Amino acid sequence: MNKIISFLAVIMGVLCLTGSAFAANADASAKLVTAISILKDTGAVNGGDLAFGRIIPGLAGASVTISPYEVAAFSRSIGGSCTLIGIGGNDYGPATFSVTGAQNATYTITIPVWYNESIITSRTNNSNTMIVDHWSCNKISQSTLNEFGDDTFKVGGILHVNTSQADGEYTGTFLVTVAYN
Repeated sequence: MNKIISFLAVIMGVLCLTGSAFAANADASAKLVTAISILKDTGAVNGGDLAFGRIIPGLAGASVTISPYEVAAFSRSIGGSCTLIGIGGNDYGPATFSVTGAQNATYTITIPVWYNESIITSRTNNSNTMIVDHWSCNKISQSTLNEFGDDTFKVGGILHVNTSQADGEYTGTFLVTVAYN
């Protein structure tokens, strides 16, 4: 009887070893996040820079506004005493930026606060300056990349031309950032 029980125990053990194989599957996943980047759109009119165009200053101070909102063409307007030269083309226009990142991702655009001043300086005489402020953007601060992960936006502002502003070519910089939400 002991031999039968021992024999059955060995058979059961062998059956358990061969018949009890279990497999478990685990899913592996990873999410790759595309870095968001911003570049000045050098292919745009005026090379992507915010350009106020050619201006003849008057006897009193003036302001020149570049709008980033495209109606028929980007608008340039004056307030005060100055004369605008040129009718568009490469003369003036908003800064244009290209954004790339993950498809359909939302992102935030940060431009200078509207009252934050940037100083532009004459390339020939650093003591001659003008101020740019009242920044505006043609997109809301939170935008969405398209199905290809691309978008563009434009930034305008107001240039303050001083009384009898010295002639010359003026240049300066301003900071624009983008970030995923």
